[in-house]
Amino acid sequence: MSLHVTVAYIFNPDSIASELGDPRWTTLIQVARELKLRGHCVQMLPINQGTVRAVQRVRNSSLLQNLIREFGTQKCERGKPDNLRMRAPCRPSGRTDVAILWSNYNGNYFRAVPRVVYENGFTRGTVIVDPRGLLGDSFYVRSLNSLVQRGYDDSRCRLLVQRHLELDSSKRPQQSILDVPAHVFNSRYVFVPTQKFDDVSVNKFSHITYPDLLNQTCSYCSSRTLPLVVKIHPAIDGPEKAQQRRLLLRLNESACGWLLFESSSSINLLTTHARFTVTLNGGTLVDNFYTGTPVLTLARSLFQHTDAVVSHSNVQAGLERMASVTWTETNRLRQRQVACWIERASLSTTKTPAENIATIEMHLRHHHGAAGLAVSLAPVNSSCAISPPQSGSHGSVQLPTFGSATS
Repeated sequence: MSLHVTVAYIFNPDSIASELGDPRWTTLIQVARELKLRGHCVQMLPINQGTVRAVQRVRNSSLLQNLIREFGTQKCERGKPDNLRMRAPCRPSGRTDVAILWSNYNGNYFRAVPRVVYENGFTRGTVIVDPRGLLGDSFYVRSLNSLVQRGYDDSRCRLLVQRHLELDSSKRPQQSILDVPAHVFNSRYVFVPTQKFDDVSVNKFSHITYPDLLNQTCSYCSSRTLPLVVKIHPAIDGPEKAQQRRLLLRLNESACGWLLFESSSSINLLTTHARFTVTLNGGTLVDNFYTGTPVLTLARSLFQHTDAVVSHSNVQAGLERMASVTWTETNRLRQRQVACWIERASLSTTKTPAENIATIEMHLRHHHGAAGLAVSLAPVNSSCAISPPQSGSHGSVQLPTFGSATS
């Protein structure tokens, strides 16, 4: 039987890197097309005004024009975006059997159906998928440490890690230069990669702010005459980058005692040569996994209960623990296992649409039990039949439904 799949999508042509585009859009468009070919009904739901504006900015692109004709770009009810959802959220025009939601968009509306949520992944060209939530809200938080050990192939994983490091496949574009003074680089510094100060990952999952983290780490390093190397998030630019640089200069003049050095070097290089890394819950945690290096995480994340990290909710206590930690082969093994599990559990621009659909089905089975097992996105013999709107549905536009019967 044909299933009705609602894909709540966000489109950002400048996401991650302008030359790569947005992996969320790229993978989900391919998934939607494959589901359509398999006989399922697919409804693409643009979920914020930014998505509509982004599409309008590139309307002259012949590729975008074709996608617009194929999937539509209707705007939902007018309203100012409020965090991750519109004040008048977009709703599907008909029934939904499976929902694929950006950042758990309007999750309460879809709570009665099997669903997965997605967001930009941890490595280049990937999209993280979860059956419940992101970061500290992930379905896998408590089980990940044991889950990654099941069916693990160390030889295969080591090859994946090696290839990742050779290609420098970090999520963000990296510079190959070494801009840290030699005496600092060779002195086993403490390393802090920043996140956006007001990012949802910080505001929602951390009681520690980044300025506070940097201030306390500066004091710790100064009291021990340890250099501190800070890499500003590569996606930060303009006034936000200037704000972070002003903070670093102010800290260097005070708490750091001129022991702080800003670097734009490769994240792999900086994590490899550091005494240890300190972060809240940034995606750079996975860069530590690939380099097999010790890392302290101070906010809720997917990895907080694994042997791949040292997790603490207090900056000073966490730093003291890192000072005496011995990073064992068990820690490095768990980091490889987590890194390779993430690759398997993520959508990717390098995977086929069928492989990405299989990944979505895996997450549905994990969380939704019998309901998830009953959801099959395999090809069906019956054609997609358009169902009438659900009772109580009040979207302001009739979004198009695409299936084999209407192609």
